[in-house]
Amino acid sequence: MVGRRHSAQRPRMFRGVYRRFARRRLTAISIGLVPLLVLTTLAVVQLAGGADRPAPLLNPFRNVALPQSSNGSAAGRQSQVPTARSQTASGVAPSAEQVRAQVPTVAGAVPTTVREPERPVDLPKPDPAAGVARFGPARTMDMGAPPVEWGVLPGQAAPPGQVEVPDRRTAWSDEFRNPDGTYTTRVYSVPKRFTDAGGKWVDIDTNLVAAGGRHRAAAVEHAVDVADTADDPRLVAVQVGAGASVSFGIAGAQPARSVVDGPTASYAQVRPSSDVELSGTLSGVKETLVLHGVDAPTRWTFPLALEGLTAAVDATSQQVSLTDAAGVVKAVIPRGSMEDSAIDSHVGSGAYSEGVRYSLVTGADGRTAL
Repeated sequence: MVGRRHSAQRPRMFRGVYRRFARRRLTAISIGLVPLLVLTTLAVVQLAGGADRPAPLLNPFRNVALPQSSNGSAAGRQSQVPTARSQTASGVAPSAEQVRAQVPTVAGAVPTTVREPERPVDLPKPDPAAGVARFGPARTMDMGAPPVEWGVLPGQAAPPGQVEVPDRRTAWSDEFRNPDGTYTTRVYSVPKRFTDAGGKWVDIDTNLVAAGGRHRAAAVEHAVDVADTADDPRLVAVQVGAGASVSFGIAGAQPARSVVDGPTASYAQVRPSSDVELSGTLSGVKETLVLHGVDAPTRWTFPLALEGLTAAVDATSQQVSLTDAAGVVKAVIPRGSMEDSAIDSHVGSGAYSEGVRYSLVTGADGRTAL
């Protein structure tokens, strides 16, 4: 993968696996030297399935035909005409009646709305004999207790007597029965749960837990695990589906050990002046490259291990698609992005750029690398 000084974004998984590089802000190391971030994401996408499964990479207008002219085509005609073509011989513009006489009526056209003449409105003048309005003393009115609102905000406890209806759970919502017999549906902005192989709902838990010398996301639909050292060829592994998976490492990485905190595994000094962070997300894992100084590498190579998948880079969008044998896109790596750690007080973030370039190469061992 060819990157610029700042940072790059890689795999991001959606409804399959999203691996996205979070933007982090660092403090300048010295005057004139500000660390930059490389943001990358790996995303597994579900192109077909239940209504609960979003497919953000599908164009919702892909089956909509382009609008067609109902009054002929401009093909073969000039885009400019002499002024004489748009004026009369006398140089005086034709009247509206003359234009209507020369231009035929278009079938189905809406007729011109006739503008009605303005009509004056007479408002009654105040009667001086009516006197001047006077206000009495202010009085406070007790409206009683406010009505009970059964809806609750995220993080708030449900009101007393409100009971969840488990049979009406979805990936994105919960439903509760209120004491008065009505129901409240709580809809979330992100998926809260997924169904396991047995069809049971499982709440998403992105925290990394120890598992056989590695760390895995505690409860996600598509298994994600990370290595305990940065030089592991399978630094990150994602199970995209049955018989389909992707894993990658970092060429030239030092054996930095991970420091796990909740959903994030951090690796310090993986390469010169460069840290790596891997974080579990609602639907996968995101990776952040933190570049601390001018001696940080500007090019990074990620050897890929693909099972049942083929990688391809779109030269225009710089998106990497991972497709199965049938040509179905199972995962994508959106284009990389980078953000300066120096925060602009006017916008609340650092300078942002998507000037990160991807390319696929073949290593000495014959494996594909990004």
